[in-house]
Amino acid sequence: MVLTPLLLAIILFIPATKTQSDSAPKIVADSVEVADSVEEPAPVEEDSTDLERAQWALANSRPGQLLDEHPQGTTITVSATAYSSDQHDALCEGTITATGQNLLQNPNAIAVDPRVIPLGSIVYVEGYGYAYASDTGGAIKGMRIDVHYPTVKECFAWGRRSTNVIIIA
Repeated sequence: MVLTPLLLAIILFIPATKTQSDSAPKIVADSVEVADSVEEPAPVEEDSTDLERAQWALANSRPGQLLDEHPQGTTITVSATAYSSDQHDALCEGTITATGQNLLQNPNAIAVDPRVIPLGSIVYVEGYGYAYASDTGGAIKGMRIDVHYPTVKECFAWGRRSTNVIIIA
């Protein structure tokens, strides 16, 4: 193929166009690229029920991300500690809860005593946010829960505290 002077000029002087992957900022979590961009979730309707708002929050938030919420439900006061699914944590017992919830895909979970909070319940933990009551633990008896965080650092930041849990559904 013979390049004409005009075609050669066009090839040499037109800047290369950027692809979206070249220009889009990368979101990095713990030194691992997780997404090209963050898509804002559609807001929850103002006239939604507490259960609908909780389901929206569970799908669009991460542990410890507090929303300005005051849901209705049965409120109990518990002693709360935290546990992690961090693979680097020597105490990590896995990433699948007692009910089969994958903590890597859906980290909003708490460990409960099923005699106090039924497994599968949707709850709001003050200071933590919305979660599924999807796990149990050997030391979780009576009015005690464990909130799940993806990292050990977040667990230490949570510590041990007395908090209210609102059982929504």
